[in-house]
Amino acid sequence: EAIEAVLDSDFDFILMDCHMPVMDGFEASRQIRNLPPQKKQTPIIALTASALSEDVAACKRAGMDIVIAKPLTFQSLRSILEKLELEKL
Repeated sequence: EAIEAVLDSDFDFILMDCHMPVMDGFEASRQIRNLPPQKKQTPIIALTASALSEDVAACKRAGMDIVIAKPLTFQSLRSILEKLELEKL
């Protein structure tokens, strides 16, 4: 469903849970990164319960841009979104 949503719509960013049923966030991110250029450039923000260095590295290898450890707070999400907005300038 995540891949279909990216194909059907334009998003400013994607919040990707690393552990989902059917297809995990790592595989979904890899597939998104193989989409046409206008779709594969969408920033992917990983949500994970573990922020150990090896987990962050696995997220990066899968094509995720930023990693946020759960629980997600409004302030952490706001900070990340502000950073993404600044990178566009």
